[in-house]
Amino acid sequence: MEKVRIGVIGAGGIFKGAHMPAYKELSDVTQVVWVCDRDEEAARRGAESLGARWTTRLEDVLEDDGIEAVDICTPKHREIIEAAASASKHILCEKPLE
Repeated sequence: MEKVRIGVIGAGGIFKGAHMPAYKELSDVTQVVWVCDRDEEAARRGAESLGARWTTRLEDVLEDDGIEAVDICTPKHREIIEAAASASKHILCEKPLE
């Protein structure tokens, strides 16, 4: 079975506390390829923990044709959701969709 290739947007609290541990548990079916955060150090730490690339630019993730889905872990989501949908990515995002 091929792994679902994921780009994570936002490497803060919900990512560190819930999503990152889940991706480690699901490493047989998922591969986090990118971790993106405005804070370079947060992006780097998150990426290193999952063996992924890191970036501070949303465009790097959305322009990667190998990424099938994005996991949006930011406090504000609307603009990122719209950009991900425009890039034809599957979207995982917790409420509220502000």
